[in-house]
Amino acid sequence: MPTLTGIHNENEFYSHHYLAEIFAGDIQATLERWRKKAEAASSRTPHAELRALAPEHQRSRREFAHERRTGAARPRHTRRFCATHIRDPCEGTARGPVASSSSR
Repeated sequence: MPTLTGIHNENEFYSHHYLAEIFAGDIQATLERWRKKAEAASSRTPHAELRALAPEHQRSRREFAHERRTGAARPRHTRRFCATHIRDPCEGTARGPVASSSSR
């Protein structure tokens, strides 16, 4: 079976045949639609957006680990990261600040 980065066949949900032979064809239309939409909007595809988050995510993880060791409040980094980087897939816009657990 080919290696599909980021896809784990949990409890053999998909058959080996599907993942090895059919999945690549099934996903092509979706990837092409994302590519055309990104080109038309002069933006990036969802997987390129995710890849672009990696440096900020790593920096945020380091800061979070530091705050965790020093006993600082944890949710601050999560709220900042989500408010800045998580986008609504339908709208293509930032969702805005995530509510803290104290405001729920």
